[in-house]
Amino acid sequence: MLRGNRWWARRVVPGLTTLALAPILCAQGPAPDPKSPPPDHAATDRDDPRDITLWLRGGQRLAGTLVELSDTLIVVSIGGVRATFARDGVERFEVGRPVSELYAELRDATDPADADALVRLAEWLRARKRLELALAETNRALMAEPTHARARELRTIIEEQVKLLAVAPKPEAPPAPAPRPADEFPLLDDRQINLVRVYEVDLSSPPRLAIAPDLIARLIETYQGDPLIPSTRAGRDLLFSMRPDQVLELMFKLRARDLYDQVQVLEHPRSIRLFRDDVHRGWLLSACASNDCHGGTHAGRLQLTAQRPGTSASVYTNLYILDRYRTRDGSPLVDYDQPARSPLVQAGFPREQSSAPHPKVDGWRPVFRAGDDPRLQRTIEWIRAMYHPRPDYGVDYTPRAPFHPDDAATGPQPQPGR
Repeated sequence: MLRGNRWWARRVVPGLTTLALAPILCAQGPAPDPKSPPPDHAATDRDDPRDITLWLRGGQRLAGTLVELSDTLIVVSIGGVRATFARDGVERFEVGRPVSELYAELRDATDPADADALVRLAEWLRARKRLELALAETNRALMAEPTHARARELRTIIEEQVKLLAVAPKPEAPPAPAPRPADEFPLLDDRQINLVRVYEVDLSSPPRLAIAPDLIARLIETYQGDPLIPSTRAGRDLLFSMRPDQVLELMFKLRARDLYDQVQVLEHPRSIRLFRDDVHRGWLLSACASNDCHGGTHAGRLQLTAQRPGTSASVYTNLYILDRYRTRDGSPLVDYDQPARSPLVQAGFPREQSSAPHPKVDGWRPVFRAGDDPRLQRTIEWIRAMYHPRPDYGVDYTPRAPFHPDDAATGPQPQPGR
């Protein structure tokens, strides 16, 4: 049996033509007997779909997943969107074998010591939404070659996809869990954290993103007719070959906020990294989130969390609280137009040097010593790195204490922006 890179290069990489697209039907074949029941492949197991490739009479080639096949129609799912084609408009087509059969043969034909081939098998499975199998093959690749860069990257991507699918709302979801105890600090969940990441993406230096083809298809379907969506089929097909950050830029231009939570941001955007490293770890936790200050039960309206301080839940929750909090006069705690004048920053200076001094409390000590304090400069850099104008993250979060004085939404409000 052939194994390794040569086998993949010759038989798998060029579209899996030998194995995956072994045709079982062809539109150029003899016409079906009108007295016979139409051939129906819609009954194939939905959990074990078949790939299909269509060549339309106009010369266009399309690939997707077979939904239904009769003597008059072919129904295909392309990126999660159902498309129906009349048989007389299709020059020919090829239907592949079930993914489970192909996977069994591909796995058997792949050398377990060949990390490159195992990664290609994992990517093939991921493209067909077999994430658990893809993760298993990625782990096999890392067993063969623990330092394989693409295998490590792919494992992270797949693990994030699995995590997001686990927290995605289900049509028949069970009842909501019981309310959290009153003394437990409310934290942002994984879905909310991902949504904040989406809004904070810097398109000039984007973090790693994952955008599934079915999301692009939904974007096209939802916003068809908008000038930003190509009017021709060829133009729309090009969207599927765009980089994830280019697709996200298009989504921002369309203000497709109902789809933002389906974008997977696989690492912290730059603004969040600056906050985590230079503010949250740098001084916020020790100076503000301790039990003696804004982390205690007598902290007033501004209450921060110090539980699980190194986790994303803690970092993003405290970031969200600082961003949404308003002072007594309705001013934001963070001034994104004039960062150095932010009440958050001014409260870190010695009282006699501050325009918004920290209240007098026992044990308080200033965070910044002077205008050239490195911690101050890094804090200002973080504020400037946040997306501007400030967006409404669309996060449904109930703080332990109200963000606004008298629970009234006063002062500058988030702008549409993205």
